[in-house]
Amino acid sequence: MPVLVIGPDRMPPGLLLAAASGCAVLIGIGRQAIDVFVLRLIATGIFVAFGWAAGGALLQGNSMCPDLYQCDLITIALVFLGVAIATVLAIGSVPIWIVWNRRPGLRLDLPWRALVPRTWWHWTAAIAVLGVLFASCVIAFPAPP
Repeated sequence: MPVLVIGPDRMPPGLLLAAASGCAVLIGIGRQAIDVFVLRLIATGIFVAFGWAAGGALLQGNSMCPDLYQCDLITIALVFLGVAIATVLAIGSVPIWIVWNRRPGLRLDLPWRALVPRTWWHWTAAIAVLGVLFASCVIAFPAPP
């Protein structure tokens, strides 16, 4: 949140390091399985990247997306930046997670087996959803001229 007040280009390195360390500690704290931990880490990285970009655009007073094609490219870049931020945050949060959980293992908390389609209409719905997602990507990212 300090990025929204100060701006990403004027944030002192000490404050940036303190914010990243605090964020890593908050991600690592809690009795959680590996799947919940990784999901929290990736979500935090993506939200930090979007907050950073939105804070910079808000302080500069201009639009991040001049047209739809640029906006799609910015969104994809921010997702990859978020994964990179999550990787950096993992340096601090993994040791906290190991200490907090005493015996960390690869157990899962979320019911991932419930996501596997079992009947023909589950498969049909899953393929339809994937088709809609693929079609939206094709529409959003037309072939460059």
